[in-house]
Amino acid sequence: MLKIKLVSRITIASTFLICQMLSSCITGIDTVHSIRVRNCTHDTLIIGGSLYNCIDSVDVFLEASNDTAFYGFTSIDESGHLNIHGNLILPDSIGRTTYSSLFNHNHTGYLFIIKLSNARKYTWVDICKHKLYDIKVVTADDELQNNNKIIEVYSSK
Repeated sequence: MLKIKLVSRITIASTFLICQMLSSCITGIDTVHSIRVRNCTHDTLIIGGSLYNCIDSVDVFLEASNDTAFYGFTSIDESGHLNIHGNLILPDSIGRTTYSSLFNHNHTGYLFIIKLSNARKYTWVDICKHKLYDIKVVTADDELQNNNKIIEVYSSK
């Protein structure tokens, strides 16, 4: 009987210590904030995001914000054309990216809006050279960071 009580106390004490050690390692949950962008055009778009006001600095393309979307990526192939796999923002739909991929210390981000028809027709160099894109300058605020606001984009080119 004494042996059972001792084993039971050791088990309880061990469980308590393990829980304490694990909880001390977990500092809290780090939240990744999303930026949502609505395509308010009649065209399918590719939207690039950057910390800088230069299309060559685009390092992320927004992903479609729906449950059926697969992971997409867009790159530039050897011939200079955009190699598009996903990342299409359909008319009147929402794309998303992370808050940190768009904003730096001065709280300004840039969206480069390219029509899919231009992305398929022209090389990246031509798109840049002939400015076949629109730019939307976005300023960070608490509403945007807390995912309560949707940025709307319109394209003229």
